[in-house]
Order: sequence, then structure tokens, then C-alpha cells
Amino acid sequence: MGEEDNENADKYGDKETEVPSVMDANRSCRDILCLLLFLVAWIGWIIVAAMAFSDGCPDNCNDPRKLVFGFDSNGCMCSKDCSGDPGIRVDNSKKKRLYMPDPREASNRICVEECPPGFAFSKAEAVSYGAYQ
Repeated sequence: MGEEDNENADKYGDKETEVPSVMDANRSCRDILCLLLFLVAWIGWIIVAAMAFSDGCPDNCNDPRKLVFGFDSNGCMCSKDCSGDPGIRVDNSKKKRLYMPDPREASNRICVEECPPGFAFSKAEAVSYGAYQ
């Protein structure tokens, strides 16, 4: 056992017999520049968020439902009645889900009440599932 202790002492050094006190250690504050850059970045993000939440864009673009509901090809949000909007005139108030009959053509989007039972690769298949009327 004595031989093993000598080998470990050669490899790792002598064992510590006394634990240094944290209060007696010579310490100083480091990375103040990084802390200041971090605080400046946070302040910048808070300013950007405040500008975005306080009418940062026209036409009620701060609506949080835009994160949940999609938009159909006409530009009307799913679950919204756009029948009074000029040029759109679509009532999607009961249609809460967005369906894309052909994912390769992202411009063709439809709001539906329920998702179709199968996946359609063409408009004809989507009509057979009842996605198109």
C-alpha cells in the first residue's frame, strides 16, 4: 500500500492537508467587460421588444394569434371572419386549421374545420378528401 501512495504522489502530487479559506483567498472581479457587453445586449433586446409590442407595425400585426393560426391563400387568418375586408370576403371563423394540399406549392393554403383523413399529393386528391369545395 505504501508503494501505491508513492506512485500516486509522483503522478498527482502530495495530498492537500489543509483546505484554504475562501475569505483569505486573494480574489478580484474579472470579466467586467463581458458583463457590460452582456448588460448592453439585454438592454438592447428590451428596447427592441418594447418597440415591437408598442404598435411597431400597422394593421394590428401584434396579434399573438398569428403565431398559432395560419393564413389562407387570400391572406385571411384562420379562425377570423374576413368577409368585411375589401378584396378578401372570406369567412374563416369556424375554420381553425391550415391545410396545404400540395406542400411543394406553399402559396396554395386553405383554412379547414378538420384536417383531411389522408395526405393529398394533388388537388384532385384533396377534392376527394373534402378539403376543396
